Amino acid sequence: MLPSDVCQIYKKGTLLRMNNTLADFNERRWERGDILFLFSATAQHESDELIIMDNNSKVFQRVRHEESEAEVDEEDDVLMSSDIVSAQMSTKTITFRQAFSGWLFKHAKEEQVGDYNVNFYLVDGMKLVSRKRRKHLAIDDIKKNKSFMQSLANGAAVGPERF
Repeated sequence: MLPSDVCQIYKKGTLLRMNNTLADFNERRWERGDILFLFSATAQHESDELIIMDNNSKVFQRVRHEESEAEVDEEDDVLMSSDIVSAQMSTKTITFRQAFSGWLFKHAKEEQVGDYNVNFYLVDGMKLVSRKRRKHLAIDDIKKNKSFMQSLANGAAVGPERF
């Protein structure tokens, strides 16, 4: 999750637990800790969905977010003026083969990443199908979305006012 972090993730049913060792970042230094995140997708109360615990300090906090009516309306407006996109990828046709280096004397392609020697593999047969639905959009929204995607494709900087 973060540089030099030790992260453990556990899952049981709809419960998710993540332990990590980085607690804070102060004055260009990471502070170590023992932080635990607990998430329950089926919690009875909204306040029990996400709990953060600091095991060293022996404290916990329930994370709760109550949206105002204005926030809900704004989110509805954004969703109703956006393309509906679905993506699917079939794993049946994917194959992996080891990558090789060299012209005359070929050898397995390797590289040092941190403390580890890693091998490279080539992926064949990967197919991603993306579908876009725009029936619910007004003509102005379609034009705005197309120009936004075109500016992204051209590498233009996009500010928050474009959203």
